[in-house]
Amino acid sequence: LGNDDRAYAQLNSEILKIIGKPGNPLTKDVEVEIDADYDLHYQHVMRAISACTGRLDPRTGQIVRYVEKIKFAPPRKPA
Repeated sequence: LGNDDRAYAQLNSEILKIIGKPGNPLTKDVEVEIDADYDLHYQHVMRAISACTGRLDPRTGQIVRYVEKIKFAPPRKPA
């Protein structure tokens, strides 16, 4: 997806496409697995988690939840 602000917005959009709409009861069964590069910086991991979790509704200031279950693939050292 990339490595800039647009990449996280695109990730957020892709998650929304998968779940259909926030609050959909099926989201309780959706799990995201993050398979990150070995040397990925913490700030990028947190931004990816945030993009998967949901978004902030600018009208209400409330968080709109997308996915609650997030797991990580086992780390693999570079070859």
